[in-house]
Amino acid sequence: FREGEQIVGKWYGERITLQRLIGSGMHGTVYLAIWRGQDVAVKIGTGVAIISSEINRLSQLNRLADKFPGPKLYGCDDMEKKGTIFPFYIMSHQRGKRLWCERPMAVDCPSTARSSALLA
Repeated sequence: FREGEQIVGKWYGERITLQRLIGSGMHGTVYLAIWRGQDVAVKIGTGVAIISSEINRLSQLNRLADKFPGPKLYGCDDMEKKGTIFPFYIMSHQRGKRLWCERPMAVDCPSTARSSALLA
């Protein structure tokens, strides 16, 4: 996937324009995107099981939104690219400061993508 690319949901037909890469990891890639005229975060996953688990957790947070403000899940779908199906979900984009690691570490450095998209 590349910045500026438009993805279209297979089942619901939602159109999302990828703006820039926020972060990537073992389970997917997170982009800042435009959806229905607003900034959102889109996570494109590498597998259905992990994405489904994250969607379930975000759905639980949506139900508690009046008590605990946090990321909002807007929807999920699949998309096809070159014969491969990729699951994805759309969520609110949580702006924050970029965090940098100054020296190599044995564990992943924290990033804004992790706070936005539950461990990319």
